[in-house]
Amino acid sequence: MKITPFVIIGTLLFTFHSWSNGQGASTAATWQVQKYDLDVTLPADNSRSVSVRAIVSMKNVSGRPASTLTLRISPLAAVTTLKINESVVDFTKNEEKINASATLQRIASRFAAAAPDAIIIATVDYKINLERSAFLARSPICSRT
Repeated sequence: MKITPFVIIGTLLFTFHSWSNGQGASTAATWQVQKYDLDVTLPADNSRSVSVRAIVSMKNVSGRPASTLTLRISPLAAVTTLKINESVVDFTKNEEKINASATLQRIASRFAAAAPDAIIIATVDYKINLERSAFLARSPICSRT
């Protein structure tokens, strides 16, 4: 199967499902994404594992200090490092059921409180194995060689 870089990058854009405060849909937003950048390193050999660094700039829009961030990401992603403002922070991983047949991986972290209207930069390093991606296996964009 030949996969174009556009398909890989498009798939990776959708691995970040949402950035939120982790309190559920009924509460007001804590973080508002200002901008993001994905640095994708494609494999040089025939492996199907890509390395990704996502840099997300977020503003605290809650009106109060905020010290938690919850990231929902593809269950295929293996998160290795999470940094908040260049400081490595500990994080927990859990599975979150979306519906009867779908799940996401929830990455939650705590860090020094960010004041209201402050901007933080979250840097997430992860790998994703495209070989196991059901999306790519069924995608009409991929061509077989």
